[in-house]
Amino acid sequence: MVDESIRYAQLEYELAIRNNNASESVAAIEAITTKFHNIGRTETAEDWITKAASILDRIPDHRLMLIVRMRREPIRAETGDSVVAATNLKALQEQDLSRSTREQPL
Repeated sequence: MVDESIRYAQLEYELAIRNNNASESVAAIEAITTKFHNIGRTETAEDWITKAASILDRIPDHRLMLIVRMRREPIRAETGDSVVAATNLKALQEQDLSRSTREQPL
């Protein structure tokens, strides 16, 4: 069942790439990363999230960028760089809070 859901997410990724849709590509990659991470395949998850990070500069959606960046840090921590991961995650959380505060109507 897990293999099926991973394969389905990979097909969504391939379709997004064919359609040249960066946002859908990154969303599919994030789903794949989550599935691999949940079954304990951290190195594979890290490979996929790195692929997502390389596409982020083409995406205007701040929320999607933030999701991928926040998802990357726990994976980074598990692969041995926990100090950098904690620092990055704290900075991302502060960035998210400050941005959401600015965007609220008065």
